[in-house]
Formats: sequence, C-alpha cells, structure tokens
Amino acid sequence: MKKNSFYLICGIMAVVLVILFYVFIRIRLPLLTIPAVLIAVLIFFLLKRAVSDKGMDERQLLIDMKTASATLKTGIILFLLGNIPIAVYAFSVPPMIMPMPHFHPPESIPLTNVGDIAIYELLLLAVTVVIYAGIHIYYSRKYGGDLSDEE
Repeated sequence: MKKNSFYLICGIMAVVLVILFYVFIRIRLPLLTIPAVLIAVLIFFLLKRAVSDKGMDERQLLIDMKTASATLKTGIILFLLGNIPIAVYAFSVPPMIMPMPHFHPPESIPLTNVGDIAIYELLLLAVTVVIYAGIHIYYSRKYGGDLSDEE
C-alpha cells in the first residue's frame, strides 16, 4: 500500500470513529467507544506496517513539508470558520454588542449543548486528517510522485 492510500484510509477511519462516538453517546452506551478506538488503533498499526514506500528522500521531505504547511493553514481556517459561529451562538452576540439592561446571560450552558459542540470539534479534526491526505496526494503528483500511488 502507498502512503497516499494509507492517509486516506486513516482519514476515513477518523470520520467513522467520530460518527460511532456520536451514535454510542446517543444510544447511551459510551463505553463502546473504547473497543472502537482500540480496533482503529490496531488497524492503524497494521496498515502502517503495510506501507511500501517508507523511504525518505529530498523529494518526499519537500512533499511532507509542503503538505504539513498547507494542512496547518487549511486547518486554522477550518477551525476559525467552525468556531466563530459557535462563539456567536454561545455568547448571544447581538445583546453583547448592544447590551440591554434586561439581558442576563445564562447561568451555564446545558451539558447536551456542550456535547454537541465537542462532537462538532471532533468532526472538524477528522476532516483535517482527510484534508491532509488530499493535500499530500496533490503535492505527490506535483513533485513527481508515483502516478500509481492512488489505488
């Protein structure tokens, strides 16, 4: 298996883990998350051993550096676009910008809302892994990567 395929499979596994986590929370069996994560870790290590192009040359180093840089920039934008609406909603911005005398912020945010925000954050993180895989494939092709890299 090539690195690009490995990265794509890991990204898909991350998204599936977030979905499973959400489902397990909704059906009130959160402990099922532990075996799911352990199975995913086992699959990760088995797949990592199956990667055939482990060699590191200057071209691969350049691809990895550019991929990491582009993913960081994309991840920052993704998290800002995801978190600014959450902050606006959580802090009720219109009353915050123009405070009214009768406005009183809620005592606390209900735990169910915090859980939904946590699921959203985990999903953003999983999507970042998929974005990393896509950017790695792009730079592999741009800098002379093996065209048979994607299976």
